Amino acid sequence: MFLVNGEYDEKIEKPYLVEGFSDTNLFGVGERPDISDSDIIEAQKIMTEKGKSLDKIKSLEIGSLFHKKIRNVIRPILKPGLKLSELADKIEGTCMELTKSAGINRGIGFPSSLSVNECAAHFTPSKAHDITLDEKSITKIDFGVEINGWITDCAFTIAFDDKYINLLNAVKEATYHGIKTVAMDKDIGEWGGDIREVMESYEVTVDNKTYPVKSIKNLGGHSILQGQIHGGLFLPSFNISDSIFAYKKKFTENVYAVETFGSLGNENVVEKSSENSIYMKNYRSGESDSSMRSKLSNKYVKIFDLFNSTFKTMPFCDRYLETLSVFSDLKLNEPKKLIEFKKSTMNLLDSKGLYTAYPPLYCNTMTAQYEHTLYLSENKKIVFSESTDY
Repeated sequence: MFLVNGEYDEKIEKPYLVEGFSDTNLFGVGERPDISDSDIIEAQKIMTEKGKSLDKIKSLEIGSLFHKKIRNVIRPILKPGLKLSELADKIEGTCMELTKSAGINRGIGFPSSLSVNECAAHFTPSKAHDITLDEKSITKIDFGVEINGWITDCAFTIAFDDKYINLLNAVKEATYHGIKTVAMDKDIGEWGGDIREVMESYEVTVDNKTYPVKSIKNLGGHSILQGQIHGGLFLPSFNISDSIFAYKKKFTENVYAVETFGSLGNENVVEKSSENSIYMKNYRSGESDSSMRSKLSNKYVKIFDLFNSTFKTMPFCDRYLETLSVFSDLKLNEPKKLIEFKKSTMNLLDSKGLYTAYPPLYCNTMTAQYEHTLYLSENKKIVFSESTDY
């Protein structure tokens, strides 16, 4: 974390042009964060003592500390042959241990998004859809830690060889440029245009063919509110002010996830709904729970209430339906039952506008992602999730 009173801390001006490390042959990240056991114990003590009175800044500081610890824990297993289901279990299991399962969804900010190669975002493994990493995999690792409703949302990309290292560097540098230049009252569209210019200054040569790095337009960062991973404000990595959206918004005091995605020559991603396994309550509609219930028969009201009490506004996924004891009576650990449940119940809740499905998002070429969570106000900028690894 670094604190800035009106100015960007130049100490992380260029930490992102990374090299592989001989002990792991891992590209895309630097040295592991230095997180001591005493730091963790002290944070857990503060959580216990303060409870729900913990303020926004302290909640995000603790969440980012735990996020860095999780990054350390998973580092040794990031190797070819790793199943994404094993990685997700390690991330989320460690998160629950650190947070002592306190929070809206046991301290888990959202299902681990583990997207490989052409998949840019929103892939989380399940029994029906799992992937084993190989030497050629480019993997986006995006996960969140929730403390008192405040979510540290942070992502990075890894590779096991340096074939696409310039793609990773382009996206990482664009993300850090966004962090450096975010400022109160700054035009968000122009800010996004600057990010795009940085990212698209890179080229990648693969097998004697050169590709331009392109900023993915229909993915980007977002504001974060308490209990809401998507706070309603989109942060683009292109000049949206000049687009048909006539986007004329400025940065104000808020928590933001500065997040960029890049690919080799493709500016857009498309949904692959056949692999969908992430859902979230449509809290941005402003509709009350009683109004939502009124749209459902008694059978589905019970399911709605179960989701609402278990996850509230937090995203959830097939893996949780398969494994959490509160859903055991539905027998969703049986593949056929889960498929039937998704076709009937989840599709109905989606069609009624009560829950939104978030399918995996694909390009037709390799992709990379980097992201950090920060707080911005008139006199300070706090980047919570930044450390020596990225």
